[in-house]
Amino acid sequence: METTAESNTRHYEKRDYNFHIGLGLIALCLSSYIFAAIYGSHSEQNVSISILNYSCTFLYVIFITGSNYDRTSKFFKQTNRYQYICLMVLATISCLTLNLEVNVFDNFSPWVNAYMALMYSGLIAFCYLDKLPHQARIPIFFTLGMGSALSAYFTLYLLPLMPFGIVLCFFFGITLHLVVPLFVLLNGITLFVRTEKSSAEKKAYALGLGAPLVLVLLFTMQWNRTNTLINETYATHQSADNYGLPAWVAVSQKLSDGFFTQRILKGEILYTTLYSNNWNFWGSMGNSFQDRKEHDPLIAIASFFSGKIDISRDDRIQILKFYSKNRHDTERKLWSGKNLITNSIEHKTLLYPEYRLAYTEKTFSIKNDLPNNWRQEEALYTFSLPEGSVASSLSLWIEGIEQPSRLTTRGKADSAYVAIVGVERRDPALLHWQEGNKLTVTVFPCTVQEDRIFKIGITSPLKVEGEELVLAPIHFEGPSAMFATETSSIEFPTQKNLSYETDFSGAITCPKIPLSSSAFNFKNQSFQVSEYKAQEQAFDPNFIYLDVNKSWTKSEFEQVCAAFLGKPIFMIHEGDLKQVYSHNLDIFKSAQHKNFSLFPIEVIAQPSEALIISKSTSKSPNLTDLKETYFGKNTIRYLEEKEAPIAFYNLSNTLSPYLQSLKEFYVFNYAQGSIEHLTTLVKEKQFPAVDSDPRKIVLHQANMLLLQAPNRSTTAPSNAPDHLMRLFSYNQILKKIGKGYFKSGYENQELIDIASTAHIVSPISSMIVLETKKDYDRFDIDENEDGLGNASDKNGLNNATKNSSGAVPEPHEWCFILLISFGLLFLQLKKIRS
Repeated sequence: METTAESNTRHYEKRDYNFHIGLGLIALCLSSYIFAAIYGSHSEQNVSISILNYSCTFLYVIFITGSNYDRTSKFFKQTNRYQYICLMVLATISCLTLNLEVNVFDNFSPWVNAYMALMYSGLIAFCYLDKLPHQARIPIFFTLGMGSALSAYFTLYLLPLMPFGIVLCFFFGITLHLVVPLFVLLNGITLFVRTEKSSAEKKAYALGLGAPLVLVLLFTMQWNRTNTLINETYATHQSADNYGLPAWVAVSQKLSDGFFTQRILKGEILYTTLYSNNWNFWGSMGNSFQDRKEHDPLIAIASFFSGKIDISRDDRIQILKFYSKNRHDTERKLWSGKNLITNSIEHKTLLYPEYRLAYTEKTFSIKNDLPNNWRQEEALYTFSLPEGSVASSLSLWIEGIEQPSRLTTRGKADSAYVAIVGVERRDPALLHWQEGNKLTVTVFPCTVQEDRIFKIGITSPLKVEGEELVLAPIHFEGPSAMFATETSSIEFPTQKNLSYETDFSGAITCPKIPLSSSAFNFKNQSFQVSEYKAQEQAFDPNFIYLDVNKSWTKSEFEQVCAAFLGKPIFMIHEGDLKQVYSHNLDIFKSAQHKNFSLFPIEVIAQPSEALIISKSTSKSPNLTDLKETYFGKNTIRYLEEKEAPIAFYNLSNTLSPYLQSLKEFYVFNYAQGSIEHLTTLVKEKQFPAVDSDPRKIVLHQANMLLLQAPNRSTTAPSNAPDHLMRLFSYNQILKKIGKGYFKSGYENQELIDIASTAHIVSPISSMIVLETKKDYDRFDIDENEDGLGNASDKNGLNNATKNSSGAVPEPHEWCFILLISFGLLFLQLKKIRS
């Protein structure tokens, strides 16, 4: 019989046959869970794996109760604690597997999964405590304390559901999964209490238990501070300011793009919050950002103590759009795409340094990871382009064959896509232009039977940086490309001896060489390039307006004020137009704290005598975000009334999306450069003149003019790439739309014809690929056989190649010529014989 001392110190038990069976079942169940988590979301396979893991857990309960009975004639007395640890691990894996289908917890944050892996690894290591040296035991007691903290959170979270779990357990015990965290918590406490331990091990357990609690406290305090700041900022600007900027703009301007800010704004939109949790057991479909929320215990606890922010859902989404990575998530989707990944990407870049342009093709392969064979999903990609770029090609593989796009109006393409995807569920791909140098591509359906492949082609001007030309990388958001295989090629089709370099960001740099005088000829038009030399005109502005934000420095402000000494200089401050001076920095410092600025151009009473000086950040709301606001309506009304462009000087080579759109639509007489250059212009009372010649397009970033001229010789060779015409046509469309973009009804047949001939995506045109010719006929989407077609360099498509020219006969024309030639030859031979 054991003495009391022996009973109190007994903490090591046999690692018997049943214990090793438990370890084997853990390995089996963990492997099946990982497989289900990666490959089997919402499928019959998930259900099978859930049944397998639950059966293993149930079977192991039978093993250990049988072992108890053999040893003590009691089923639940003196259970081997090592076997009990295995049972807790198996039960937890069964809970996690079932949670893939029954949405008790939303998807755990990555750190929670890592935390649980460490916690349960420590539990299993505890089973070998007697074999470990003293120093190795300390981390195990630390993880035991960590595990107790997380188990306590899960227990409290599920506490309202536990009574139902117990009452309904007669249903094969499935609902007992709700009670598992409580058993894990009690097991952790029991192990600590009944195990002999040193002072260091006690401290390790206390540290493991206390560290998460301290972290939760600090996290909640910072969350509450940020939450209060957001509420106060929003409340202060609840009513629009004097220029009609809504409150969400003021919040976006003043809040940092920080960890807490984004998560508070996303709140119940993206994360599980305890103030809004309703345990949607069968999953969450179709919220604004993704198909299933993320469960982060830190955010859930902080939201419980801090409460919900007093900002409407629509305003929060508008604020989140300001942070560019969230804008993609708010784009329209007709179907889910949560199981899609980008399987492979092929990059092909053609550089034409003598024309300062490049053509980039990206071919994407999309894989549906869902194991069942019935569910279709929709892929959405957003591309961020270098400034001045235009989409000139789209194709989709249908039944293994590459099908080129047709170009039509934006509205017609969108209607066809929605009708087919939303109702008929057949093959389309759609490419839309978006503000801020962005494009969106949607592809449907993406099934498990085959990977969907699409290709997009982008024509871009090269940016001049000293004696080098730079092609900025094309970034994209969409189905994860973390494990995608990528191949790339970079070629100089017309310059064989040039070299290039790439940097870590993907930017391509090559030497700057003289511009070519060769032209691209298309029918009766010719397109070529030349160096841009600004023609200056007399200009002495009487009113100076500063567009200030956090990108400005105090030195720049003082230098600008010194350059315009004696002239009134104005800034926007707290919704009012204020005159500023170099010695009074209060207004400047206030504006300097803003993430971005939205200068209300309607404050300019005399545009012909005004000069706006700006330095931009890369982020701001788009014009479309502001179109229905009072600010947007005032801006539109002002632009309708004022004809003359406003002189605008940019102190950097960056423009916010808001200013970029105003520039693209020729609201400004635009110039950019250093403060020294600006000072020189002021002293000479000069400013670059607006070139109103419709046959000339200025590409500032390339320091180049695109020229259109009559082609008097239709037989002249065309050695230049057709991308000259595409870039010219894109900018021509923007120029013709001009200020009309800010009101409805700017689309007209002339603009549509320009876009169709050049086969480019623009504010009024989109590309679409449909499954059959009948689909095109049904939606009245005609193919323009007289245009350039897709800018692909592949043969076999009805499109223009990289060396295409309108002066060269098309394939059907060659056939016609050959038939006539054979006919004439036959007649000639017949005449000779006779």
